[in-house]
Amino acid sequence: MTNSQSNKLNMYNSVAAYLRANQSVLDTIPAFENITLSFEAKIKEIVEMEAIREHISSGKTMDKQKERNELLSFLLKVISGLNIYAVITGNNEIKQATDYTESDLKQGLRDNELLEKGYAIYNTAKNLITELADYGIAEADIEAIKTNADEFAEAMGIKGAAFAESKQTTSTFKDLFIQADDILYSKLDKLASVLKMVNEQFYNGFKNARQIIDR
Repeated sequence: MTNSQSNKLNMYNSVAAYLRANQSVLDTIPAFENITLSFEAKIKEIVEMEAIREHISSGKTMDKQKERNELLSFLLKVISGLNIYAVITGNNEIKQATDYTESDLKQGLRDNELLEKGYAIYNTAKNLITELADYGIAEADIEAIKTNADEFAEAMGIKGAAFAESKQTTSTFKDLFIQADDILYSKLDKLASVLKMVNEQFYNGFKNARQIIDR
């Protein structure tokens, strides 16, 4: 939710609370109650939709980050073993391919680049299972790279789908504000104006509740 939307939602809540605090005034005009109920229902929809949007965005991001971290932990271990092996045996090709610091992997590679590096290291290491055992790298460590790379790839796909879903809910979210504004501007405001001459105190309180405060 943007700051502008948050401020507007606060105003909606203030208006709804003010109307409910003046129930006796609403009761003088039958239509006022029904329109207020519609307005409250729209506020509820906005709050519920925001909860869905938050879940889609934060939940999927956390899943992807978790899989990325797990891939990194095994990748760092195997890369270190491969690099030592390459230095001792004079294998410059592997030495160059594994010349990465922890910072390089964690901060220097985008998700797709990290995934590619993971599969490349796996393919190199699986052909050196016996040799790498001398450097503290077990076959399980090597296979863990493949497993976690696959899971990371899946999480990246889910995150992409979640982004598309989030864009869809954003469109719906904007529509809810448009609908709430319509109830407020074209109905509640006009009903409040009807009461202005007979109950100016209520009208002034209503207009005060209508103010959008930048927070």
